[in-house]
Amino acid sequence: MAKIFRLKQFEIRQEDSVLKVGTDGMLLGGYIAHHFQARQPKAVLDVGTGTGIIALMLAQAFPATHITGIELDKASAKEASYNASQSPFADRVTILEQDYRTYRSATQYDLILSNPPYYTPTHQNSDQRETIAKHSVSLSPNQFFATSLHHLPPQGQIATILATTAQSDYLKAANEYDIHPQHHLYIQTTQNKPPKRVLTLWSQELTPYTTSHLTILAGAGTHNYTPEYTQLLRPYLTIL
Repeated sequence: MAKIFRLKQFEIRQEDSVLKVGTDGMLLGGYIAHHFQARQPKAVLDVGTGTGIIALMLAQAFPATHITGIELDKASAKEASYNASQSPFADRVTILEQDYRTYRSATQYDLILSNPPYYTPTHQNSDQRETIAKHSVSLSPNQFFATSLHHLPPQGQIATILATTAQSDYLKAANEYDIHPQHHLYIQTTQNKPPKRVLTLWSQELTPYTTSHLTILAGAGTHNYTPEYTQLLRPYLTIL
């Protein structure tokens, strides 16, 4: 994995971050940037910001928006802060080393988004930082939604990207806090494979939800991406 991930308008240093730039985060950032383009939020909270990639993607897409990124891991938070400071959006991106479970702020965020730790631990991982980043030992679905309600106005929205195997846990937890899915985007690598990720928009408003699908690869071959995937990430990736 390259220590520097270069995008069209900024770079991500990922030497010390526990989790590197990945497809999940890129898709969440790209989808949210596209979905909210016509009604851009004023304040966004990125929970578990990692390298800061999603926060910076949204800063690029929303020129008047302030984005706050929260990261529990000390080294990752430090690197995300560096990435933000070196970007063209340094005045609109704030990175905090913070446990989201205890985070309190006077700010109300129009949008809270996260690529959260959703795996259920089945064995002891020798890498404690990776265990915390990937598994729900430090932030359960209930804790995520409970804390989010402290910072979400009635008309605010939440966005998550999860493994489809974790979807039921988040649906159950959200329901306990009267948070409801508005849209499920199921993501599959190729057309003939079942979706392994689901991107969900949530709100406190109870309405019938909608569903759509996104396929990443159109076929065999390097970078043979579908038009839908290309549309979402072309503003950012140098290979598109």
